[in-house]
Amino acid sequence: MLTKEQIEQLAHLEQNFFTALNLNYKRQTTKVDNLLVLSILEQVTGRKQSTNLTCPTCILKLYKGMADIYFKSKKALESAAKEVVDTMDDLTQEEAPEPKKTAKKKATKKAAPKKKKTERK
Repeated sequence: MLTKEQIEQLAHLEQNFFTALNLNYKRQTTKVDNLLVLSILEQVTGRKQSTNLTCPTCILKLYKGMADIYFKSKKALESAAKEVVDTMDDLTQEEAPEPKKTAKKKATKKAAPKKKKTERK
């Protein structure tokens, strides 16, 4: 599973992950992006990836492997965040006292007379 920081680092490549995983196609990316994906994939799997970064098929396989992990981690992170929000909503609803009901008083005040505006010269 990816950490929140790793997901944030890879967020700009999400469209590339989607096309690699679902359409069997990878858009052009920079060498820096490919090295980032490679290093994060090695951190997550704990295995040394022998990927030729000049081979389009090798890079496509790299992105397919990372895409699967990326989308599963992102979904797990979003569901965990949603559970925390739901839990917080439940806690605030349980702890919040019911508002007191007060009787409304009828307005008996008379309107104050309006002051005349004086013109300045």
